[in-house]
Amino acid sequence: MNRYFLSLLLTFGCVSFSLAKDFGIVAPIFPIVEQDFLLTIQARLQDMQASGELDKKKAQMQETVKNQVLRPTAKVHLSTSSNMSSYLVDPSLTLGVDITDGKGGIIYPKGTVVNPFDSDTFPEGMAYQVAYSKTLVFLDADDDAQVAWLLRYQAQSKEKTKVIITNGEPVRLEEKIHQRVYFEQTGDLVSKFHLKHVPSTVKQEGKHWRVTQHDPSAINTQKENRHD
Repeated sequence: MNRYFLSLLLTFGCVSFSLAKDFGIVAPIFPIVEQDFLLTIQARLQDMQASGELDKKKAQMQETVKNQVLRPTAKVHLSTSSNMSSYLVDPSLTLGVDITDGKGGIIYPKGTVVNPFDSDTFPEGMAYQVAYSKTLVFLDADDDAQVAWLLRYQAQSKEKTKVIITNGEPVRLEEKIHQRVYFEQTGDLVSKFHLKHVPSTVKQEGKHWRVTQHDPSAINTQKENRHD
């Protein structure tokens, strides 16, 4: 029995030695080193801080934000009006989906048309008239002639205005006219009112928007307005 056991031991021993054979090095060997990702970032930031690169990038970012605030990127480019013209825009909205009550019931079906200036088109329970008291004024603030026209318009019309510029520096114009100035950032309003030229004014007239493009060279804006 001892002889049989010894034979098995020698057999398995030979197999083990054969499996453990050294085939040598067939490719370059590199140590496996894993560094924490956050430590890598921290080390990089420390290097940038030491070299002054971090402060430089901070200053660049601050300058970029400052410039974007002072002069936002223009999304639309409208030409300057050379004469006066006027047209009406229907403000009606059409529901693209059903408005439900949360329980499966439909309150306002898809396709419902609502005019915010016409209470007859309002769904039941919303019968009140909407009035917009301000005049929207669109202009290019980089055009000195349009800015001069705006000052005359505000002085002569005495209307409450909301000034929206399509180009230029809002803060600079605010300092000149002493009121808040908005920037047309998306082009949505230009599209909504079908604006083609500036300066233009938009105001409510009955159940519609009255859009008027003005000649910035006009001296008397009151006389110009009587042609609307």
